[in-house]
Amino acid sequence: MRKKIFIVMVACALIWGACDSDKGFDGYPVITDEIPEGYDGYKSVWADEFITDGLSDNAFWECKKDLSLDEETQDYRVNDPKCARVENGILILEAYEDPHEGIDITGAPYSYDYSSAFVVSKQNVQRGRIDVAVKVPIGRGIHPTIRLVPVDNTDAEITLVDYVFGGNPDNPTNYPAIHTPAARKAGVAAASAAKVSRTLEDRYHLYSVVWGKKKIELLFDNEIILTYNKTKNNDDTVWPFDRDFRLEMKVAVGGEWGGTWGIDKRIFPKKMPVEYVRYYQLIDDNEDGWVDDGEITDDDKIEFVNGDFEESFTMGKAPAIIDAQLTKGANILNYTHCWFAPFADNKKSTLTVDKTVGYESTSSMKWEYQQTERDASLSEADDINVLKPWNLHIAYSIEKVPAGIYNLSFYTKSNWEEGATLSVALAICEDEADLSARDATREQVLVPKDGNWLKTAPDYWNKGGCSSSYRDRSVKEEWKKVTIENIEIPDNMLMNFIMMPCVGNNDDLSNHYLEGKFKTGTRKIIFWFDKFKLEPVMEEIE
Repeated sequence: MRKKIFIVMVACALIWGACDSDKGFDGYPVITDEIPEGYDGYKSVWADEFITDGLSDNAFWECKKDLSLDEETQDYRVNDPKCARVENGILILEAYEDPHEGIDITGAPYSYDYSSAFVVSKQNVQRGRIDVAVKVPIGRGIHPTIRLVPVDNTDAEITLVDYVFGGNPDNPTNYPAIHTPAARKAGVAAASAAKVSRTLEDRYHLYSVVWGKKKIELLFDNEIILTYNKTKNNDDTVWPFDRDFRLEMKVAVGGEWGGTWGIDKRIFPKKMPVEYVRYYQLIDDNEDGWVDDGEITDDDKIEFVNGDFEESFTMGKAPAIIDAQLTKGANILNYTHCWFAPFADNKKSTLTVDKTVGYESTSSMKWEYQQTERDASLSEADDINVLKPWNLHIAYSIEKVPAGIYNLSFYTKSNWEEGATLSVALAICEDEADLSARDATREQVLVPKDGNWLKTAPDYWNKGGCSSSYRDRSVKEEWKKVTIENIEIPDNMLMNFIMMPCVGNNDDLSNHYLEGKFKTGTRKIIFWFDKFKLEPVMEEIE
């Protein structure tokens, strides 16, 4: 029996979800039943509820085959009910162990270890809302993907589901992303995020695209986790989304990314159950678009948001450790106005708000690194338990700081009575080339020299030089104020404030390994930060 559905519409708010939630996102329709119907503001255009058991509906879906790419080990089957079938109102895409010979995407002979399914919608979509309710299979070696790709083969993509093992079975993570021709050419995503959910495989979650004329948003259970905006004068290489797309769903095995941590044969067969796919359009989709631009005001552009850590942070904007891959190149624009420490370099650290400690208050940002025993069989350079401070950093990025002269100030202290070292790098991206290359060549840093601020060459980092804008070698247990005055900031696309906490007071930062007794200890290193301010200098500098 088909059930009646109810639609809930509430006020709009932007949030970035980091954990599971049953709460519907404000501002979008929350569908409380499985059968789509028309409703105010939207119209139902197309849906597959997978009502009829058997093979997937050939009127709705096309099956792909022989598409092994990037060292993947699966063969996609056509008209094989073991790989793609409907059971009890659910579409099942299944990958199972099946060693056999075949051909790859180029037509060359290829040895396969698994068989699986790859289906593509025959329904075109362009703007509106696309909902997919699915259980995402997890495990080492499985690589399920659900994405929208252009019908005309433009190099663009809207990825709703992209799971890989990631080396951490306790935190299954989905990696939604937006890809454009310009970003592909630069070797990065135009926008990307990470969504951790311990129930990816255990229960149905709703993965959605809300696609307007000026903005694309990706949602997880009705919470926005990624936003990509169209800006003025965007050409087709930056906004390739004014064209028809189709939905792809597949379950790959292995590959350059999915197979990074190997393949656990014990997890197979693996199923990806899809409860429904639904496509809606706005009844009134005018040329001005139907979502707010969400632009940051000029006042916000030069401010540290909640720089005293006294207020609650918007969800997803609180200081945190994140996947380093998510901030590479231009992707850092997704993490402006928030403090973060890249996970790849901070696997034993935490970045949080401490509600018990502050300068003249009870709140501050706390960075904590837990040392562990050193492996005596390895050199200091090879032992991951030896602190390498140039890799341990905390960043805060601001897009398009107005050119001018500024003072930066904040308060800091550490838990080291002997005194710890803190370096600050004021990195700058003056144009799109700087932005795209920032991780390949390291960040270009403003360095004071002879009364002027000069931008260091990118290769200066790689020659063992120290490109700090400021360094304090005696951060002790009492609060102290750090002030960097008369910073000459040129026209830019991004300013990245990088804090590098470490131990020791060696003149060469690259040699700041833990020294003496600390190499084999398990001592914690803690820094606190409070009251960040970036203020323009109003008076003319003589």
